[in-house]
Amino acid sequence: MNGSISFVLGAGFSAPFNIPTMRPFLTSFRKFADRKYPSLHDTLENHIQKLTDESDIEGLLSSLSKAEALSSAMPSLDHMNAELDCWASESRSIKAYLVSYIIEKCEQFDREKAEDDIAPFLKRLASSNKLSEVYFFTTNYDRILEYVSEYADIPLDDGFERSETELVAPWTGDFSGKMRLYKLHGSVTYYGDRQHAPARKFFRLDRGYPLPDPDFRLSRQGRELEPLMVLPTLEKEAMEDPYGNLMHVFTETLSRGGLVIAMGTSLRDTHLVSAMNYSSEKIVALVIDNEPESAIKQIPRVKSVPLKADMSECLKTLSLPLVELAERCGEISCTKKIFEEVNRFATEQAERLRGWDGISEEQKEQIRILRNGDNEINRIEAISRLQGLSHPEIVDAVSLCLAQEQSPAVRKAAAGSLGLGKSAKAVGVLAHIAAYDNSPDVRLESYLALCEIGGNEARKALEVAEGNWPEDPFFWEEKKS
Repeated sequence: MNGSISFVLGAGFSAPFNIPTMRPFLTSFRKFADRKYPSLHDTLENHIQKLTDESDIEGLLSSLSKAEALSSAMPSLDHMNAELDCWASESRSIKAYLVSYIIEKCEQFDREKAEDDIAPFLKRLASSNKLSEVYFFTTNYDRILEYVSEYADIPLDDGFERSETELVAPWTGDFSGKMRLYKLHGSVTYYGDRQHAPARKFFRLDRGYPLPDPDFRLSRQGRELEPLMVLPTLEKEAMEDPYGNLMHVFTETLSRGGLVIAMGTSLRDTHLVSAMNYSSEKIVALVIDNEPESAIKQIPRVKSVPLKADMSECLKTLSLPLVELAERCGEISCTKKIFEEVNRFATEQAERLRGWDGISEEQKEQIRILRNGDNEINRIEAISRLQGLSHPEIVDAVSLCLAQEQSPAVRKAAAGSLGLGKSAKAVGVLAHIAAYDNSPDVRLESYLALCEIGGNEARKALEVAEGNWPEDPFFWEEKKS
């Protein structure tokens, strides 16, 4: 009952925003490298052919990192021949080109779509009074979350010094705010100061800067910086800051138990899987992905619930229900009860996602405007576009506006729309508004909507409304007309 929620985000979370997932990333780089660096073809293929089950971009980074480590050890190995020296040197070059390629691709994300899809989700999490801490653990290199949080004016602690003016922020390891981001594999914005090795300092820049060659360094404020977003493939690297610090927080957070929501991740990273399996008796995992069962196989000891969903649709449709689930589970201390709650949620939301069948993309967009709390004019326009439609999802969205909206104009429009749709599902909310709403205009519109819908339940609701009608001659005259 700690009022916190943990998210584990993988490549699938960023895929809707024009960033390739791990395997497509490798295919894309392979084609790029063959065109741009044909002389490195044989060495690159040599690495790729050895990847077997890890044939993705991080598997290649791992292989290249090991080759780079071998290269640094060469001075102490007198028997090294020229051929091996060439292979290690070319591996170092490929790794540098790959890092630059990743940075460039990650900086090309769809900003407008990210704003539309993710900002409402972050706002709901940040404004929740029931959640005291929100943890985002991600293996992604991109800075989509950082960008959207800045766009939405939501403070997001990432372990670096906060500054509104400085473009170079030093690492502090401090995560004290409500919204916290832990980039377990580094980031396109993470750079190390190689001039202070081995006591190297780390910095976050305002964006990722691809470098054209292995020997190039980024000079900022008198520092010679190099990218630090590479997966810690070697045990020595995994234990050093910032990786060791971030991984420690992940393990410690899981040890406190509760709900973990995994979104768009294959859970193939050994460090993540080990930490989750270690705390398997304390956590419940909701795994949201196009193929959630594959990820669940990686954490067999964890109580896991799959929810098959397209990530873009999930962010647009399930953001509010996910926050509500997190709030409910944050108040439960029993793992078994959390598991039951998550199971119910997954069943309901799977049905709900299927329920989107029969709704056009344009209608879906109007529903999202209503659910995401857009401005009054846009909400009234959205209701107008959905007027008279009786699909359950449309009725639910318009009914929510009628029940919770502060603006009388929006509530009145919602009541009128429900009346034209003539859906019996709307009788309950219309009955309450017709009898008790503090706006006479909204009450009248709800009364007329019940008249339009008809049926026994609507007639009973009309009787209750009339019994609570204001003693106002003008109002009665309006009703009769």
